[in-house]
Amino acid sequence: MITSKKQLWFNLLIIEYKEFVRAMKHPKFWSLGLLAASSFASMIAAASLWASTWMVNIGHLTPKQIGYHLTLITVTLLMSILLYGIISHIVSKRFKLSLSYFIAAGMCSFLVIQTIMYLGNKPCSYILWGLFGIFGRVDSLCYSAAINLFDRQVTGRVITLLNTCYFMMAFLVELGVGSILKYLNRIQMFQNVSNSYQLAFGIVLLLQFLSFVVFLTSWFKPSFTKIKSKSLLQALAMWPHKNF
Repeated sequence: MITSKKQLWFNLLIIEYKEFVRAMKHPKFWSLGLLAASSFASMIAAASLWASTWMVNIGHLTPKQIGYHLTLITVTLLMSILLYGIISHIVSKRFKLSLSYFIAAGMCSFLVIQTIMYLGNKPCSYILWGLFGIFGRVDSLCYSAAINLFDRQVTGRVITLLNTCYFMMAFLVELGVGSILKYLNRIQMFQNVSNSYQLAFGIVLLLQFLSFVVFLTSWFKPSFTKIKSKSLLQALAMWPHKNF
């Protein structure tokens, strides 16, 4: 009895593993996941760790002004998640349009906003940080887009893979930005501290840009059409011969 239970659990683990592998083999999923994870990592690193330090060292804001800015970021981030949830429902259910257009437009806007913030003379303006919060969670649309790539039976695995990409990328970006800033301050490469921040976040911005290029290349003709095959394995086998 015990042996049969162990065998059952072992078989279930094998099935779970195979389902993860099947989802991981989808090329469009990885281009989407990389873009979403890099965008989220940049947003969370700036908003949670470095925003207040940036405002103190570069913006020269008072504690009261910093509090207002951080509150603005939090409110806009929360509002944007609700907004993108509504957009996802309207676009996919009512108008039957591809979410990839909105993802591309939102990510492009987020890249432009970050570039202005990191290179501009007024990185701590209310308008820029407000737009940062609004477009900073456009990656939430990637959940709906990724789910629509597969059958419902693998939805849980797809979400798990996306979450794993998110947290791993966020950890690496936060660690990387902190390490770069610490190293630049130690060797005193720049006399102005703003240059250190620009270099550190410029590297993160470059990562986002490269993932955005990969996304555009993979989704040359954006179409989030659900795979109709009965088996995901069969669908993946048909991938070279059929454009999903």
